[in-house]
Amino acid sequence: MSYHEHNFVSADEARSPRQRRLIRAQLNDGFGANFDIVIRNVSETGIGASMQGVPPLRGSAVTIMIPQGMAMSGTVRWVDGTGFGIALDDAIDLQTLTDVMQRKQNTISNEGQWEVRTLHQVHSGHPDPNKIRKI
Repeated sequence: MSYHEHNFVSADEARSPRQRRLIRAQLNDGFGANFDIVIRNVSETGIGASMQGVPPLRGSAVTIMIPQGMAMSGTVRWVDGTGFGIALDDAIDLQTLTDVMQRKQNTISNEGQWEVRTLHQVHSGHPDPNKIRKI
Protein backbone atom coordinates (compact mmCIF):
# COMPACT_ATOMS: atom_id res chain seq x y z
CA MET A 1 0.00 0.00 0.00
CA SER A 2 1.48 3.35 -0.97
CA TYR A 3 1.41 6.64 0.87
CA HIS A 4 -1.27 8.05 -1.47
CA GLU A 5 -3.68 5.20 -0.79
CA HIS A 6 -4.20 6.33 2.81
CA ASN A 7 -6.92 8.85 3.50
CA PHE A 8 -5.07 11.33 5.68
CA VAL A 9 -7.06 14.31 6.91
CA SER A 10 -5.11 17.35 8.04
CA ALA A 11 -6.20 19.43 11.01
CA ASP A 12 -7.31 22.24 8.68
CA GLU A 13 -9.50 19.90 6.62
CA ALA A 14 -11.11 18.34 9.71
CA ARG A 15 -12.46 21.59 11.10
CA SER A 16 -15.29 23.60 9.63
CA PRO A 17 -14.40 26.43 7.24
CA ARG A 18 -13.47 29.75 8.83
CA GLN A 19 -14.43 33.25 7.73
CA ARG A 20 -12.02 36.02 8.58
CA ARG A 21 -13.64 38.82 10.56
CA LEU A 22 -12.64 41.69 12.78
CA ILE A 23 -15.46 42.16 15.25
CA ARG A 24 -15.23 43.95 18.58
CA ALA A 25 -17.13 42.03 21.23
CA GLN A 26 -17.33 41.39 24.97
CA LEU A 27 -16.36 38.16 26.71
CA ASN A 28 -18.04 37.24 29.98
CA ASP A 29 -15.86 34.82 31.92
CA GLY A 30 -18.71 33.26 33.88
CA PHE A 31 -17.67 35.00 37.11
CA GLY A 32 -19.28 38.33 36.21
CA ALA A 33 -16.24 39.97 34.64
CA ASN A 34 -16.45 41.33 31.08
CA PHE A 35 -13.45 41.80 28.80
CA ASP A 36 -13.06 43.49 25.42
CA ILE A 37 -12.04 41.03 22.71
CA VAL A 38 -11.54 41.07 18.96
CA ILE A 39 -13.03 38.18 17.02
CA ARG A 40 -10.55 37.25 14.28
CA ASN A 41 -12.42 34.40 12.60
CA VAL A 42 -15.69 32.53 12.89
CA SER A 43 -17.17 29.27 11.75
CA GLU A 44 -20.52 27.66 12.42
CA THR A 45 -19.06 25.88 15.45
CA GLY A 46 -16.26 28.10 16.75
CA ILE A 47 -14.63 31.49 17.20
CA GLY A 48 -10.99 32.55 17.12
CA ALA A 49 -10.33 35.70 19.13
CA SER A 50 -7.68 37.71 20.94
CA MET A 51 -7.60 40.16 23.80
CA GLN A 52 -5.23 42.35 25.73
CA GLY A 53 -4.10 40.86 28.98
CA VAL A 54 -4.52 37.30 30.16
CA PRO A 55 -6.98 35.26 28.09
CA PRO A 56 -9.46 32.86 29.71
CA LEU A 57 -8.17 29.47 30.78
CA ARG A 58 -8.55 26.44 28.55
CA GLY A 59 -11.75 24.63 29.49
CA SER A 60 -13.48 27.77 30.79
CA ALA A 61 -17.16 28.29 29.95
CA VAL A 62 -17.58 31.76 28.43
CA THR A 63 -20.22 33.90 26.77
CA ILE A 64 -19.47 36.18 23.82
CA MET A 65 -21.67 39.23 23.38
CA ILE A 66 -21.64 40.90 19.99
CA PRO A 67 -23.09 44.39 19.56
CA GLN A 68 -26.75 44.46 18.53
CA GLY A 69 -27.63 41.87 21.19
CA MET A 70 -26.25 38.63 19.74
CA ALA A 71 -24.82 36.28 22.41
CA MET A 72 -23.02 32.95 22.01
CA SER A 73 -21.81 30.58 24.71
CA GLY A 74 -19.02 28.05 24.47
CA THR A 75 -15.90 26.52 25.94
CA VAL A 76 -12.32 27.74 25.50
CA ARG A 77 -10.50 24.97 23.59
CA TRP A 78 -7.04 26.46 23.09
CA VAL A 79 -4.96 29.41 24.27
CA ASP A 80 -1.82 30.77 22.59
CA GLY A 81 -0.43 34.03 23.99
CA THR A 82 -3.29 36.53 23.85
CA GLY A 83 -5.21 34.47 21.29
CA PHE A 84 -7.74 31.75 22.05
CA GLY A 85 -10.34 29.56 20.40
CA ILE A 86 -13.87 28.86 21.55
CA ALA A 87 -15.95 25.83 20.63
CA LEU A 88 -19.54 27.07 20.57
CA ASP A 89 -22.30 25.20 22.42
CA ASP A 90 -24.74 25.77 19.55
CA ALA A 91 -24.00 26.22 15.85
CA ILE A 92 -24.46 29.74 14.55
CA ASP A 93 -25.75 30.84 11.18
CA LEU A 94 -22.94 32.85 9.60
CA GLN A 95 -25.40 34.75 7.40
CA THR A 96 -27.28 35.91 10.52
CA LEU A 97 -23.98 37.13 12.01
CA THR A 98 -23.20 38.98 8.77
CA ASP A 99 -26.66 40.57 8.78
CA VAL A 100 -26.28 41.69 12.41
CA MET A 101 -22.89 43.27 11.69
CA GLN A 102 -24.23 44.94 8.52
CA ARG A 103 -27.12 46.50 10.49
CA LYS A 104 -24.60 47.82 13.03
CA GLN A 105 -22.45 49.31 10.26
CA ASN A 106 -25.48 50.99 8.65
CA THR A 107 -26.53 52.43 12.02
CA ILE A 108 -23.07 53.89 12.62
CA SER A 109 -22.78 55.39 9.14
CA ASN A 110 -26.26 56.96 9.38
CA GLU A 111 -25.57 58.52 12.79
CA GLY A 112 -22.45 60.43 11.86
CA GLN A 113 -22.46 63.65 9.91
CA TRP A 114 -19.09 64.20 8.34
CA GLU A 115 -17.88 67.65 7.43
CA VAL A 116 -14.54 68.29 5.85
CA ARG A 117 -12.97 71.68 6.51
CA THR A 118 -9.71 73.24 5.51
CA LEU A 119 -8.72 74.93 8.74
CA HIS A 120 -5.01 74.83 8.25
CA GLN A 121 -3.44 75.71 4.98
CA VAL A 122 0.21 75.39 4.24
CA HIS A 123 1.66 78.18 2.17
CA SER A 124 5.07 77.50 0.81
CA GLY A 125 6.31 80.54 -1.00
CA HIS A 126 8.79 80.32 -3.79
CA PRO A 127 12.35 80.39 -2.43
CA ASP A 128 14.55 83.35 -3.21
CA PRO A 129 17.16 82.05 -5.70
CA ASN A 130 19.80 84.24 -4.03
CA LYS A 131 19.28 82.51 -0.69
CA ILE A 132 19.52 78.96 -1.99
CA ARG A 133 22.69 77.29 -0.84
CA LYS A 134 24.79 75.95 -3.65
CA ILE A 135 26.32 72.55 -3.25
